[in-house]
Amino acid sequence: MRTVNTVIANIERIIRFSNDRQENIIYQYWKVGRELSRKNSVNKFGSDFIGNVTIGMKKKGIEDKVYNRRGLYRMIQFYEAYSDWDIYGEHLTEINWSSHILLLDGIEERDRSFWLELCMSKKYSVRKIKERIEKWKEGVLFRPGNEIELLQIDEVEEKKTHKKYIFDKNVYVIPTQAELDRMKKTDILKVDKNELVDIKNVYIDESLPIYERICSFMEQVKNPYCYKAGNIVVKVDYAEDAPAFEELFGRIITKQIEQETGLSTE
Repeated sequence: MRTVNTVIANIERIIRFSNDRQENIIYQYWKVGRELSRKNSVNKFGSDFIGNVTIGMKKKGIEDKVYNRRGLYRMIQFYEAYSDWDIYGEHLTEINWSSHILLLDGIEERDRSFWLELCMSKKYSVRKIKERIEKWKEGVLFRPGNEIELLQIDEVEEKKTHKKYIFDKNVYVIPTQAELDRMKKTDILKVDKNELVDIKNVYIDESLPIYERICSFMEQVKNPYCYKAGNIVVKVDYAEDAPAFEELFGRIITKQIEQETGLSTE
């Protein structure tokens, strides 16, 4: 119990010192997390060490919506995620505590530095961060200064047949994988030639990144499996066991992000 009392006394000093110096509250939570992390040894102090600290703090009147059992565990998690303040400190204080909790819960360790930079540069609200994380988990990727967003667009009979890809200011609307699977079955003998795109009219800006060139081609050609070259209808077949378009496209974007940000996505 002596160790628990020592920890509580140390936390009291951290809070008092931090308040007196008007330190950023995030730095205060980081220091409390460091204190708890260094003392929180299950083998030495028992499995409910944090529980005992929480009870002791409550008796001393140190308890609120942050300084409670769950909050103390959050502070440990926060410190252990960013243990080197000299590296992370500048970024950490730019984001509020609720946002940090979202990142700790929703983002894997390998991607946190990327998300810290994103949230700081964009100054996202908690609600916006939550939305972005949900999209990230759905396979939507974002890059600081060059967001890649993916939105659904309702079309024929309210079926979601196309997706909108936004790269900076360039917008491309291309078929979903389900729509591509339908296009793949186009019967060359029955298709209306007048509805097909002439491949000669498709222009690709080679200065664009490869993923934008793909989007540009897909948007212009409409149906990559069936188009025309002059008056000749062309039907394209791909290997049956080839990966789906969305899978290949995802790989390309992921590779591009790795090259531009140094982030590993493996």
